[in-house]
Amino acid sequence: MKNEPLMFIQTAKTDIKSSVHQVIYDSNKGVTDVDPKILKKAENLVIMYKKGKPVLCSVNYEGISLVGFPKDIVNSTLEVEVEEVIKTVKLEVISSITILKI
Repeated sequence: MKNEPLMFIQTAKTDIKSSVHQVIYDSNKGVTDVDPKILKKAENLVIMYKKGKPVLCSVNYEGISLVGFPKDIVNSTLEVEVEEVIKTVKLEVISSITILKI
């Protein structure tokens, strides 16, 4: 096997007008509108909860601040345990997750 340079393909980024006759797929956009940083942070907090080390957080969305323990991610929603009650928040509407106490 020879050590040859890899081939890189650079694609054009151009806005195009939509058409009713053709479906347009944009590979630069994710499948969902969930912020990758929010998703990763939520996943890490859920892992901590499942290990028996829940982390108290403030989950901010749509002007609401929910203080509780992120418990699980089910069907693109984050389950947050607030005073022994489970509340669900869609991941795509979460603006930030702030750790309050470890």
